[in-house]
Amino acid sequence: MSTFPARTDAAAAYQRSVLDAFRDVETALVSYANTNIRRNNLAAESAADAQATKIAKLLYEKGVESFLPVLDAEAGDNAAVRDDACARPSGREIRQPPYRGARPARAQRPN
Repeated sequence: MSTFPARTDAAAAYQRSVLDAFRDVETALVSYANTNIRRNNLAAESAADAQATKIAKLLYEKGVESFLPVLDAEAGDNAAVRDDACARPSGREIRQPPYRGARPARAQRPN
Protein backbone atom coordinates (compact mmCIF):
# COMPACT_ATOMS: atom_id res chain seq x y z
CA MET A 1 0.00 0.00 0.00
CA SER A 2 1.37 3.40 -1.00
CA THR A 3 1.21 6.64 0.93
CA PHE A 4 1.42 8.64 -2.30
CA PRO A 5 -2.33 9.47 -2.48
CA ALA A 6 -2.29 10.61 1.15
CA ARG A 7 0.65 12.92 0.46
CA THR A 8 -1.09 14.28 -2.64
CA ASP A 9 -4.26 14.95 -0.64
CA ALA A 10 -2.26 16.66 2.10
CA ALA A 11 -0.39 18.80 -0.43
CA ALA A 12 -3.66 19.79 -2.12
CA ALA A 13 -5.22 20.68 1.23
CA TYR A 14 -2.16 22.75 2.12
CA GLN A 15 -2.24 24.52 -1.23
CA ARG A 16 -5.96 25.31 -0.79
CA SER A 17 -5.36 26.76 2.67
CA VAL A 18 -2.47 28.91 1.39
CA LEU A 19 -4.59 30.19 -1.52
CA ASP A 20 -7.46 30.94 0.88
CA ALA A 21 -5.06 32.89 3.10
CA PHE A 22 -3.81 34.91 0.12
CA ARG A 23 -7.39 35.66 -0.91
CA ASP A 24 -8.21 36.81 2.65
CA VAL A 25 -5.17 39.11 2.69
CA GLU A 26 -6.04 40.56 -0.70
CA THR A 27 -9.63 41.22 0.40
CA ALA A 28 -8.42 42.91 3.58
CA LEU A 29 -5.94 45.11 1.69
CA VAL A 30 -8.56 46.20 -0.86
CA SER A 31 -11.00 46.99 1.94
CA TYR A 32 -8.33 48.97 3.79
CA ALA A 33 -7.45 50.98 0.67
CA ASN A 34 -11.11 51.73 -0.07
CA THR A 35 -11.66 52.83 3.53
CA ASN A 36 -8.69 55.20 3.34
CA ILE A 37 -9.94 56.68 0.07
CA ARG A 38 -13.39 57.20 1.61
CA ARG A 39 -11.92 58.83 4.73
CA ASN A 40 -9.78 61.18 2.64
CA ASN A 41 -12.77 62.17 0.50
CA LEU A 42 -14.90 62.77 3.59
CA ALA A 43 -12.17 64.87 5.20
CA ALA A 44 -11.88 67.01 2.06
CA GLU A 45 -15.66 67.40 1.95
CA SER A 46 -15.72 68.40 5.61
CA ALA A 47 -13.02 71.02 5.04
CA ALA A 48 -14.88 72.43 2.03
CA ASP A 49 -18.14 72.61 4.00
CA ALA A 50 -16.37 74.36 6.89
CA GLN A 51 -15.02 76.93 4.43
CA ALA A 52 -18.51 77.41 2.92
CA THR A 53 -19.93 77.99 6.40
CA LYS A 54 -17.23 80.55 7.15
CA ILE A 55 -17.95 82.42 3.91
CA ALA A 56 -21.73 82.32 4.46
CA LYS A 57 -21.32 83.76 7.97
CA LEU A 58 -19.03 86.49 6.66
CA LEU A 59 -21.53 87.44 3.94
CA TYR A 60 -24.34 87.51 6.50
CA GLU A 61 -22.32 89.71 8.87
CA LYS A 62 -21.60 92.16 6.02
CA GLY A 63 -25.30 92.29 5.14
CA VAL A 64 -24.88 90.79 1.68
CA GLU A 65 -26.89 87.62 2.33
CA SER A 66 -29.74 86.57 4.57
CA PHE A 67 -29.29 84.04 7.38
CA LEU A 68 -30.72 81.14 5.31
CA PRO A 69 -27.43 80.42 3.47
CA VAL A 70 -25.69 80.30 6.85
CA LEU A 71 -28.16 77.67 8.07
CA ASP A 72 -27.76 75.65 4.87
CA ALA A 73 -23.97 75.80 5.10
CA GLU A 74 -24.01 74.77 8.76
CA ALA A 75 -26.32 71.84 8.00
CA GLY A 76 -23.96 70.66 5.28
CA ASP A 77 -20.97 71.11 7.56
CA ASN A 78 -22.62 69.14 10.35
CA ALA A 79 -23.53 66.31 7.96
CA ALA A 80 -19.94 66.16 6.65
CA VAL A 81 -18.53 66.06 10.19
CA ARG A 82 -20.99 63.29 11.12
CA ASP A 83 -20.12 61.24 8.02
CA ASP A 84 -16.41 61.70 8.71
CA ALA A 85 -16.85 60.54 12.31
CA CYS A 86 -18.89 57.51 11.24
CA ALA A 87 -16.20 56.47 8.77
CA ARG A 88 -13.53 56.29 11.46
CA PRO A 89 -12.88 52.90 13.05
CA SER A 90 -14.17 52.30 16.54
CA GLY A 91 -11.75 51.64 19.38
CA ARG A 92 -12.73 47.98 19.41
CA GLU A 93 -11.59 47.53 15.80
CA ILE A 94 -8.26 49.20 16.51
CA ARG A 95 -7.39 47.33 19.71
CA GLN A 96 -8.42 43.83 18.69
CA PRO A 97 -5.59 41.47 19.67
CA PRO A 98 -4.07 39.26 16.99
CA TYR A 99 -5.13 35.63 16.81
CA ARG A 100 -2.79 33.48 18.89
CA GLY A 101 -4.42 30.10 18.42
CA ALA A 102 -6.01 27.89 21.01
CA ARG A 103 -4.64 28.05 24.53
CA PRO A 104 -3.48 24.82 26.09
CA ALA A 105 -5.70 23.41 28.80
CA ARG A 106 -4.56 24.09 32.35
CA ALA A 107 -3.54 21.16 34.44
CA GLN A 108 -5.82 20.59 37.40
CA ARG A 109 -4.36 20.27 40.85
CA PRO A 110 -5.02 17.05 42.65
CA ASN A 111 -7.40 17.31 45.61
